[in-house]
Amino acid sequence: MEAFYIFTFSLFTFYKEMLRFTVCTAPNQSHRYRKKASAMSMDHHKNPRNNTSLRRQAGHVIRRAFPAFHFGWMLFYSLFFGAIVFLAMRVLDIISSALIKAAGYPALTSSNFMSFLRSWKGYAVAFLLLIALCAVAGIILNGITLLSDDMLHQRKIRLPRLIQRSIFSIRLFLCKEAVPIVLYYLVFVLFFTVSLLAIVPNPFEIPGYIRYLISKRLWAMALYFLLFLLICIPILRNPLLLHDILIRQERPGAAVRRTRAYVKKHRRFLFQELLLSVLVFCACLLIAAGIFLYVPKLVQFLCGPLPAPLGRILVLLATYLGMIYLILTVLLSLWILPVKISFLYHHVAAGAFPLPQKRKRNHWLWLCLPVCVAMLAGITWYSFVHFNYLYPPARQIEAVVHRLGGDLDTENTLEGMEKAIALGAPAMETDIQRTKDGEYVIFHDSTLKRMCGIPSRINSLTLEEVRSLRLPGPEFEERRIPLLSEVLDLAKGRVRLYLELKGTDADARMARDVFRMLKDRDMEDDCVLISLNYNLISYIARNIPGIQCGYLYFFAYGAPAKLAGNMLMSQSNAINQSRTRAIHSKGKKVYCWTVNSRQTALNMVRQRVDGIITDRYDIVESVLDHMESRNDYERIMDVLLR
Repeated sequence: MEAFYIFTFSLFTFYKEMLRFTVCTAPNQSHRYRKKASAMSMDHHKNPRNNTSLRRQAGHVIRRAFPAFHFGWMLFYSLFFGAIVFLAMRVLDIISSALIKAAGYPALTSSNFMSFLRSWKGYAVAFLLLIALCAVAGIILNGITLLSDDMLHQRKIRLPRLIQRSIFSIRLFLCKEAVPIVLYYLVFVLFFTVSLLAIVPNPFEIPGYIRYLISKRLWAMALYFLLFLLICIPILRNPLLLHDILIRQERPGAAVRRTRAYVKKHRRFLFQELLLSVLVFCACLLIAAGIFLYVPKLVQFLCGPLPAPLGRILVLLATYLGMIYLILTVLLSLWILPVKISFLYHHVAAGAFPLPQKRKRNHWLWLCLPVCVAMLAGITWYSFVHFNYLYPPARQIEAVVHRLGGDLDTENTLEGMEKAIALGAPAMETDIQRTKDGEYVIFHDSTLKRMCGIPSRINSLTLEEVRSLRLPGPEFEERRIPLLSEVLDLAKGRVRLYLELKGTDADARMARDVFRMLKDRDMEDDCVLISLNYNLISYIARNIPGIQCGYLYFFAYGAPAKLAGNMLMSQSNAINQSRTRAIHSKGKKVYCWTVNSRQTALNMVRQRVDGIITDRYDIVESVLDHMESRNDYERIMDVLLR
């Protein structure tokens, strides 16, 4: 109990010092301090280059005074706009799902989204999405800006009035000169809301396989960070624009010219102050994340000699305290930049510090502490009693080697397949295409340009022509394009195969021919037919019941659990816990592709997938081995971080 009180006191003491350091404002505890602050502010207005003296004098005043900011409002509005975003996205999700269902699709996927978007229902979904984004942007961005300004001036805050002002301020952006500004901020809101809530799959996240390819190429990484910096340039060049529009309630045209002049005149001062705020923001998050991640780990280490039940309770308690600390840090740290920009705006625009009056201390926190302690104790005890249910032990997950060997050898070759079998790989994925004379070979790309240097397609060449081609191998060796029959003969009784029906010739004929080859070898139970073509998977599910099938997709929106097939296979960024649970409830399995990093593999295990397709079998296998020997701390974190 005493530790919890000390923890809570240290938390708010930390934020008091954080805001005191970051935002140059102070209540006028005495006439002498108020007079000194006003004098130094006017001195800076006359001589804006004297930033060092300004910061030193401001710090002298601030060190003797408590910053009068509304911690309660910061927390409440952070939770409030999160709830607004959640509700808006849920309503949009319900309406969009109804329109998708009315169009005859169980879900909108990479296979059918273009045909849906060309219908009136697709236009309706796009229009609703635009309206929802504008409303969310108005409430979040406008509300945060206006509330930070109100807190800075210590105005009386009324939530209905604040929401009304936020919504009415949208009218300021309904003009021609505001179009670039609106588009720019909408992109940021879109990234923020979808990434934060993960209600729908994030189509703007770079897929794991693409990130893996980028990480292996220095020029690609440099280009990626360059693009990120280019996106940030507009807001870095004019950070005061949004505040000027909303505080003055004027159209963007005049605000752009005015704030450009402010920034040009005080560029060095603004850059230093904003950089300082960003560093404090990052430091706060790093400290909180470190406490959340490593304090429970330290407790787990120290509890080694203690009885297992007591050690488990202490680890749970330390984890939940760290999680509370992290959540409060994130919610409160989000206000560092808005409040600081409000202060900087008033400083460069009016040349004076807004000096809030001293407020009476609020004791609501201490009154709530007994309730919070009781809730924390109850949650900890419930988690201890139901530990194996809340934080389950490891489950069986299948590691599937991508393209018959991944990085072990040239893709889709018998040599790579042999190496993967030697490592103990239980399953492999490969690609089937049909030649001009109706034979089936193993090849991935739509053309032979990347692997063989010729622009031809597999279906434009005969089997003899395909077999005459050579693939580059390690150490200047050459490889051949294998036949499907060779792969099946090598795999029989040794590994499970996931056969992707590939190319423009992937049709019912290909499905029937491949199934016949499997049946002749008595391998129906050891193979799965998969495809990006949803119509083909539907055909197999209806007409070839003797074999399992799986639908591959890049993204899905709606009810993917109702899609045809025994397995649903998506990119790692399209998988979340609720979707996995829904698919499992229909008796289907969830597979992800293509996972090549330890962190992504850990995340997929936490999402409780049934299989992971990878080029790096060694990484995925080490992650799966680690899951078998986890302690209490690792089991808890695997659930909380998924």
